[in-house]
Amino acid sequence: MNLIDNNDGSVTLVKADGTQVAVAKADITANGDGTYTFTNNDGSDVTIDTNGLTITELNGVYTFTAADGSVIDTIDTNASALAYDNTASGLTAGNVQAALDEV
Repeated sequence: MNLIDNNDGSVTLVKADGTQVAVAKADITANGDGTYTFTNNDGSDVTIDTNGLTITELNGVYTFTAADGSVIDTIDTNASALAYDNTASGLTAGNVQAALDEV
């Protein structure tokens, strides 16, 4: 499974067979037993057994760790880490936090 941060408050899960699903980060729920549940694009609930994968959050940064302890990926959901398209606003900010501060 591959996880892609869409930089819009969601992630895309890509299975080994290429099947993809976009999931809102806020919709991912840890069940406490190594499984995570989220609502699929079609509204159905999906549960993923992580087989030793752990997902931890610290100060808005989610870390995905394999069973062997190696870090697979991290996703920083803090406003300062999220890109901001300033084309329409005329602001000079390049990330969400800077745009908020500029306003």
